[in-house]
Amino acid sequence: MNTGPWILGISASPHNGAVCLLRGDEIVVAIQEERLTRKKRDGIYAARPCQALEYCFQYAGITPADLSRVVYSIPGARNSRLQDITLNPQLELGRHRTPVDYIPHHYAHAFSVYATSGYQDAAILIVDGAGSPYSDLGAEERAACKWPVEDGAEIISLYAADGTRIKPLEKHLVAAGAWLEHDAEGMLRYGSLGGMYSAIAAQIFGEQLEAGKVMGLAPYGRPTTPAADFFTRDADGRFVFSDKVMRRFRRHGRWPAHQQEYEDLAASTQAALEEAILYLVERLYELCPSENFCYAGGVALNSVANERIVGESAFRNVYIMPAAEDSGPAIGAAYYGLWQLTGQNTGRLLVHDAVGREYSPAEVTHAVENSLGVREIESEDVIADAVNLLSAGHIVGWFQGRSELGPRALGQRSILCDPRRHDGKEVLNRRVKHREGFRPFAPVVLLEEVGNWFEVEGKDPRSPYMLRICDFKEEKKELVPAVVHVDGTGRFQTVTEEANGDLYRLIKKFHEKTGVPIILNTSFNVMGEPIVESPTDALRSFLSTGIDYLVLQGRLFAKTHKVLFEVDGRPWGQRVRDAVAAAKQLATRPPNARPRPSAALQQYAGDFENAGMGLLSLREAEGGLSISTAAGGGKWSSPVRHLDEHVFEVSLDPFKGYRLIFIPDGKGNMDSLVVLPAHASAREVVFMRKPDASVRGRALLERFVGDYGSNGKSLSITLGGDEELVLTVPGQVGIQLVPRTPTEFRLQQIPGYCVEFRDDGDGVVVEAVVTEPEGGNVLKKK
Repeated sequence: MNTGPWILGISASPHNGAVCLLRGDEIVVAIQEERLTRKKRDGIYAARPCQALEYCFQYAGITPADLSRVVYSIPGARNSRLQDITLNPQLELGRHRTPVDYIPHHYAHAFSVYATSGYQDAAILIVDGAGSPYSDLGAEERAACKWPVEDGAEIISLYAADGTRIKPLEKHLVAAGAWLEHDAEGMLRYGSLGGMYSAIAAQIFGEQLEAGKVMGLAPYGRPTTPAADFFTRDADGRFVFSDKVMRRFRRHGRWPAHQQEYEDLAASTQAALEEAILYLVERLYELCPSENFCYAGGVALNSVANERIVGESAFRNVYIMPAAEDSGPAIGAAYYGLWQLTGQNTGRLLVHDAVGREYSPAEVTHAVENSLGVREIESEDVIADAVNLLSAGHIVGWFQGRSELGPRALGQRSILCDPRRHDGKEVLNRRVKHREGFRPFAPVVLLEEVGNWFEVEGKDPRSPYMLRICDFKEEKKELVPAVVHVDGTGRFQTVTEEANGDLYRLIKKFHEKTGVPIILNTSFNVMGEPIVESPTDALRSFLSTGIDYLVLQGRLFAKTHKVLFEVDGRPWGQRVRDAVAAAKQLATRPPNARPRPSAALQQYAGDFENAGMGLLSLREAEGGLSISTAAGGGKWSSPVRHLDEHVFEVSLDPFKGYRLIFIPDGKGNMDSLVVLPAHASAREVVFMRKPDASVRGRALLERFVGDYGSNGKSLSITLGGDEELVLTVPGQVGIQLVPRTPTEFRLQQIPGYCVEFRDDGDGVVVEAVVTEPEGGNVLKKK
C-alpha cells in the first residue's frame, strides 16, 4: 500500500471543475463536480464548498487534517473573493495549517499530462480558450510571453519537461476578455484558437461549449473559407485573429437553418485549426526536439487534429491527456504539489482514467431496491449474456468499476450497441441519446485487431482514450456501418485486458461470436446531462430511456412492466416517453381554432423543478400564462401562447419556440411539465410540480400511516426517516409520496399517478384512492 503524503489538487474552474486526491504518486480518487450535482459542466470556486471535495475525502477515509499540501489552479484571475481558497469552510486551512500552493492554469495542464505520461522528458503543448492572466504568471512564464500584455491571459503555451521540472519556452496571450466577446450584431468575436472554435459552435448551435458538434459536422462540408480569414501570424509567429468570418455572419439562425453554409463553415474552421496546431507542434519541436510529445487543454480534444499530429509530426511518441479540458488541472495541481515535496518523478503512466470511487455490492443492492421498475436476471456468465443481447440487436447500459475523469466514456459508464446494425445510429438517437443525426458514434476495438480494421500503417496503433480519428479500411466499412462516419473514419478507442478488464473480455467474446472485434460505445447519459456516476444515476437513466438491458457491477437487469396495480406491456418509463411523443406530435400541428386551453389556466400555473435544470415558474398573466426562471444566475421571463390541448409555446428569446407540454395524470392534475427545446434533435426535459411545502411534519402525516386493501389489492403507507410518506405494494419497492395538497400526493419521479386520502368527516382517514394512467382503485384503511 502506498504510504506517501496526501496531496489535494483542485481545478477551481467555473466549468468542468474537479478535485484529485493523491497518496504518494498514486491517484486515489478524482471526480468532476458535474457528476455529483448532475449539472453538465458544473464548476467549482475555491472559496466555496463543493460535493467533489466531500466525495474524495469520504472515499479515501481521511479529513483535511491529513493533507500534506493543497494545490489549486484557476482559469482566470485568482484575486477574486470567490477564488480565495482560505475562505473554504470544508478545508479549514488556517486551523490545520496546511501548506497551500497556487499554479497558473496552463502550468497545471502541463503537469497533468506530463505526470501521467510515464515520460522522464517531453515537449508539452497546451492550447485552450484562455487560462490565467499575465498578472498571475510566475517570472519564468512571463519571460516566455511573446506579447507581454499586462492585462492579458494565456491562450497557447509551449514547455520543455525534464525530471520534475517544466520550463516555459513560449507563451501566447490575448488581451483581457478578448478571447471570446459578444457582438451586438451577431457572431461572437474571438481571440484564441479555443475561442475561435467556441465562437463557431455558438454561431451554428447557439452554445459555445459544443465544439465537438462542430468537429462532427465538418466532414459534411467543404473548407470554402481560407485559414487566413480566421487568423494570420505576424513576423514573430504571434497569432493575429481576424474579424472577417465574424462580419459575414450577422444572422441568428441556428442549425439546421443555413445547412450547407454551416457545414462549410464547420469544415473551414476545422481546416484552420489543424493548420494552426501543426504549426505549433512544428514550432515546439524546433524549441524542444524530444522524442516525447504531451498535449492538453480543451483544444486537445479535437481528435481529427490529433491524428494529424500522430501521423505528421517529428515526435516519436504522442501522449494526449484524456481529461484534456478543465478537469485535468486537478490532477496536474496535485502532482505539482507532490513533486514540490519529494523532488521525484517516478514516471507513473496512467493506464486507464477510471479514477472515481468504487461502489460496493451493498450500495448497488440498495440502489436496486429503491428503483421501481427493474428486475434482475439470474446469470452465470454476465459477459456472455451481454454478448448475446448485443448480437441480437439490443442496447445495453454498461456500468463497471470506477468512473472516468473527463468527457469520454471509456467502458466504465457506457452504452453499448452492435456496430453491425445499419440503423444503429438512428435507433440510439431516437431511443436514448436524442443527438443530432450528423454526430458519429465511436468504435471500441481490440488493440491486437486495429491493423486489420483501420489504416494505421506506420503509426502507433494505440488510442486508449478515444482521442484519435482514423480511416477504416475500405473493405471493413460496410461491416460496421453504425460506427463509420460520413467521411469513412472512426474516433476509435483501443482496449487491452490489462487496462480495460471486462470491456476487453466482452469485445473478445463478441469477436468470437460475430467475427467483428468492435463494439459501438457511447457515453451513459442522454443529451444535456452529465455521464452517470452512481448506481442510482445509472438506474434512473436506464429506466427513463430506451436502453434495453443494464449490466451493473457484474449483475444483469431488465425492466419490469408493473407499477402499483397496473399491468401493462410497457415499462413505466416507456409509457412516459410515449406520452411525450404523442404530445410532441400534437405540438407540431398548426394552431387550431380552440380559443382556450383544455383546462383552466390555474391548473397549469405553479412551480416546477428539475434537479439538474432548476426551477420554472408559471403564472396567470393578462388572460394567459407567463413563464420565468432564475436558472444560470440570471432572471428571465416570457409570455407563453397556447397551441393545442395541453401544449404551449414560449414567445421570447433566448427560449423562443420552446414547447411546454403538460402531461395530466388520471385525475387531470398537471403535475408533469415537459420542456421541448426548439432544436428538432434536442431532448425534452421533464419538470415535476414542486411539493406543497405546508404538508410536512410528523403530526400532519401520521394519520395517513397504515395498511390499506380491497378486492385482493393492498398497500402500506409508512413514515420515512426524513418525515416523508412511503407507499409500498407487496413485491415492489417503496415509493416516496410527494404532497400536492394536504390530502393528495403524487409518486416521486413517476408521472401519471395520484394517491388521495379521504377521511370520515371527523379527520379520521378511512380510504386511499389510487389513480393510475389506465384506471384506479379505492382501498379501505384497515
